[in-house]
Amino acid sequence: MEFLENFILFCCCFHFEFVKSSHSGPFINLALESKHITASSVAFGFSKSAVTDGKRVGYFERKSTVLMTKLEENPWIQVDFEAVNINREGEISAIRVYMAESECSRTLTASKSKIGKCMSSKFSDMQKAQNVRFELSFNEANYSILSHTFSAPRAIYTWIFPDSYERMESKEILSVRISTLSDKGGEKVQLAVSEIEVYTKKTVFSPQKCGRCREKHHIGESCLENVLYSTRFFPWVQESSILCGYENVRESIREIQSGCRSKSIQSVLPGPDGKGAGLGSTLFWLTGGFSDAFIQRRASVFSGTFNYAENKFCASRKLFGKLECYFEPMSSCSLKMTQNLNQMNNSSARNLLSRLYRDGPPKDKRFDIIPKVEVVPNNNLFLWRSEQIRWLTRLNSETKSLIDLENKKKSLNFTKGNMIGMHIRHGDGCKHGRRKQHGCKPLLSYIFEARALRDMYGQDVRKIFLATDSGEIIQETAHFEPEFSFVYLHDMDRDKYDSGTKIESRMQSDSIDSHALMLETLTDMFLLSECDYFVTHQASALSRVSLSLASTRLGHLPPYVSMDGPWCYHWKMCCDVKPSGDQKTC
Repeated sequence: MEFLENFILFCCCFHFEFVKSSHSGPFINLALESKHITASSVAFGFSKSAVTDGKRVGYFERKSTVLMTKLEENPWIQVDFEAVNINREGEISAIRVYMAESECSRTLTASKSKIGKCMSSKFSDMQKAQNVRFELSFNEANYSILSHTFSAPRAIYTWIFPDSYERMESKEILSVRISTLSDKGGEKVQLAVSEIEVYTKKTVFSPQKCGRCREKHHIGESCLENVLYSTRFFPWVQESSILCGYENVRESIREIQSGCRSKSIQSVLPGPDGKGAGLGSTLFWLTGGFSDAFIQRRASVFSGTFNYAENKFCASRKLFGKLECYFEPMSSCSLKMTQNLNQMNNSSARNLLSRLYRDGPPKDKRFDIIPKVEVVPNNNLFLWRSEQIRWLTRLNSETKSLIDLENKKKSLNFTKGNMIGMHIRHGDGCKHGRRKQHGCKPLLSYIFEARALRDMYGQDVRKIFLATDSGEIIQETAHFEPEFSFVYLHDMDRDKYDSGTKIESRMQSDSIDSHALMLETLTDMFLLSECDYFVTHQASALSRVSLSLASTRLGHLPPYVSMDGPWCYHWKMCCDVKPSGDQKTC
């Protein structure tokens, strides 16, 4: 299987402004459920109907979810509208195409046999198609009247018609053709597509309506996307319905955690000596006991030892090993309870999780707890977990001063409304556990996604805040300038992260400064959360924390891409996730 390798960078000049309310936008998808699909050829086992079934996720390994042509010169796929039995009034405004991809490189699995198959899969290293051409044809004569060619690879191709074009009524359009063109005469390639969408400019829903989607955790204009399953979310309008009722959730958390009428105490964390794993995983771990306490109307309190706070700085504040060294107390009774239990905790040589808690959901049912509907509307796990994370990550005044977030944003020249937050964790992050399944991805893989965001939301969306522990990734940014502008923390020694040993283990052996590590991690995490669009890897709990914090700050779920699976609701990793959101913990 061959794909073109000579990438030509090309900046499309068309864009569509991100609609902020229920103003008109391109929301009617003419292609949805169309049966009139033709192609230059169809590879064995692949499905024509896949490109109009409304399911944007399509994997080569699941042939029924993808239409792929045979190996040939200039392959094409076409959707015809002449016999489409829907209301076709309105102007054609946009075409969006989701390319097929490998499940092996996009998701995580708990199956050893599946991992083995992935390692030998012919699709695992497939290049993205490029030189993709879109064509529109009139009913009166079957010829192309508008076309647009993309000359650099993307994960999603979006062509939004500018106002300078003469508007066309959708009823006049005969077909849309997607083709892959070769720069080299006689070269054979394949075109593989998971979904083709053709939009007219007509609003059919309110993105802010509570309970708009009948299925819980479903999002988007068609309610066909599930936040527990989707690895990409590119909404036409700001998706605020999933955060509907956040004020009540926020106030309920404040009331119970500040009241301290009754307490529920956690004293053990995951990781070495029961002192914590990575920061993101530790924060998500705390939400389990938090949820269990909340439904009993008890304040959640942590009285154990926190690995990031085992340093001279915290000792000087008499908060050695305590969350309160960096964060506001979890509850009004946290400090008092911590002092009372200090001696008990220090007398224990080793605290480890029981098997019940170590394995995560479904055994540990605390993470499936969602408070009753009047507190959390529509059993919305994303809303509940995000508000918990917001509460847990309230920085104390000392930490705020040390991080100095506003001055950091000024020095990096953050552009409000146009920042892409990109989290690329190499170091130990892709060398251990499940994430080593597809290794440490190069910056180019993330750029594919950034181009798709820029096409969708405008050419001003080109500044990237890069949160990474890799000096090599920083060096790679030169290859993609001036197409994109990169900013990142300069006063950060990234060499210390280039280790085959996990961070938490190195903190336990005092081979790394946990205070410096904590400040760098918090700075990256909060700067990410100040961005407007996201290209991250949600298998990393830190990426998940940043997305949740951004959502609570913005009041809507921002457009995002995850490189290795969907947003996960617990402290471990979500593997083998189904469209329903059901998953296996790994």
